[in-house]
Amino acid sequence: MSMQEPMRIYHSGAELAARRKAAGLKQHELAQRAGCGRSAVQYWERRSRIDPTSWAVARMAQALGWVLRARTAVQYAHARGRGLTRDIAEADALAAAMFEEWKAREAQRATTRRVICGARNRKGAPCRCKSEPGKRRCKFHGGRSTGPKTPEGKARIAQAQRQRWDAWRRVQHLGEVQPRESADHGKGKTYFLVTDMSPERSNPSHEKVC
Repeated sequence: MSMQEPMRIYHSGAELAARRKAAGLKQHELAQRAGCGRSAVQYWERRSRIDPTSWAVARMAQALGWVLRARTAVQYAHARGRGLTRDIAEADALAAAMFEEWKAREAQRATTRRVICGARNRKGAPCRCKSEPGKRRCKFHGGRSTGPKTPEGKARIAQAQRQRWDAWRRVQHLGEVQPRESADHGKGKTYFLVTDMSPERSNPSHEKVC
């Protein structure tokens, strides 16, 4: 009866973390016992499978009283695959566990992922700021918004934004007087008149008229 190459089934980083927690140890405590750094413990616990020949892994296993060796499932070349059912089932279970672990990591990563905002600013250029963690927009373009989520509410917000932009463009191109609410909230309005909008000056001067 011929024997094929053994299929190696490795221990996972999740198993290392579970054994550490069962021993009542934190990562830095295990690192002190193993004589390695906390980053090494964190690194190997995040791996889908750990290398039993690694010095840090061997030290951590020794500190936990864990006899760590690569498990092997030997495949025999039986006709019709007889005798291989158990080995294949174990390999499938390990693959499924690794896939679920990968999905959990990706879901956790998505909650803190930051992307380029890309919203159009008043000049029509896309915003290059990073979005809020887990959001599509930056803090200047609604990344921190807790406003309405319905289409009607979004339409009202968009209409108000367009009106503010139109008012801003009129001030830029025509120098119109625009009212602004004063700091005392409702006791009166302060008007500002744009007196110099020449392109040579980067900061237009404003003259208070009332």
